Amino acid sequence: MKCYACRKEIEEGRERCSACGFPVIYIVDEKDAENIRKMADDYRQSKLEGVSIELTAYQYAIENDELVLSEERSMPLFKGSQLNFDMPVWFEQDFAQIDTDEPLTLNITVAAEGKKTTHALSVKAPKIDGFWHIGAVLDDGFTVRMALGNGQKMEMSESFSLI
Repeated sequence: MKCYACRKEIEEGRERCSACGFPVIYIVDEKDAENIRKMADDYRQSKLEGVSIELTAYQYAIENDELVLSEERSMPLFKGSQLNFDMPVWFEQDFAQIDTDEPLTLNITVAAEGKKTTHALSVKAPKIDGFWHIGAVLDDGFTVRMALGNGQKMEMSESFSLI
């Protein structure tokens, strides 16, 4: 059985989901199913309400014919309530491509319940024309994967926990 709120597989005999705490509920009829789905949606939104995802962005400058880091800043990307299962939500800003076959590292910070957790995520450079965009998709168990690319072609990072 999967959790109605976060879609994580629930082990036999559990009373609550180990990932999000939503109670295990067995559906009797379609009316129950509709009410439980609504309850699960409300629960999911309440868990995601105070969550935000930020990207550490780096800016470089040329000094004395060398490329040097000139600025490091945190860019707010998404609020947890914006995330969807199975389909990435995209941040609108364009990012210049980096021509490389080496994996890239996205430094992503999750802010939730008064604490921040940073994840160094590996992602392949997408082979697309034009600018890159950064997206995020909600996965089972309140985990997220970051997307790099565009709506037609993208590469995905490994998943990380939101809560």
